[in-house]
Amino acid sequence: MIDQYDGLLMRWPKRTTSIDESELFTDSILLMLPSMEGLFGNDDCEKGNVISRRLCRRVWDIASTYKGKVLQPLQSYMAYNIGQLETIRENGRRIVAALVLLSVVVEFEVSMSKLAAANLCRALLITAVPEEEPRCGDWEEVKSNFADNIRE
Repeated sequence: MIDQYDGLLMRWPKRTTSIDESELFTDSILLMLPSMEGLFGNDDCEKGNVISRRLCRRVWDIASTYKGKVLQPLQSYMAYNIGQLETIRENGRRIVAALVLLSVVVEFEVSMSKLAAANLCRALLITAVPEEEPRCGDWEEVKSNFADNIRE
């Protein structure tokens, strides 16, 4: 028997293996979702609103193909990426990445654990500005990534 999930072919004789089909499905959905690693790591990264639109479009494509089955893989994907927010050193980049992930959480009503929610909230914190500086660097980073959506 051949099971196919969007180009991922696996041949599993049902009588010789005990691998759960839902586990295979989850793995294949996770392979279809884009990696968040490296998107915010250098000066050549794409703008946050472009990444958000592309990620949401990809999730919509998968969700429309597989209907309600995509929620569990999406929760795993979001939990992993929210956990990765702690590894981003620059505050501005971390906030932008958190905003992209938050847009997916809101758009697709993804539930998450309290720990993941706390990590996401911590990642969204903007550092206080010293009194002698007229600007907040974190906020400037957010504005440069989401200029179309944020107005003074």
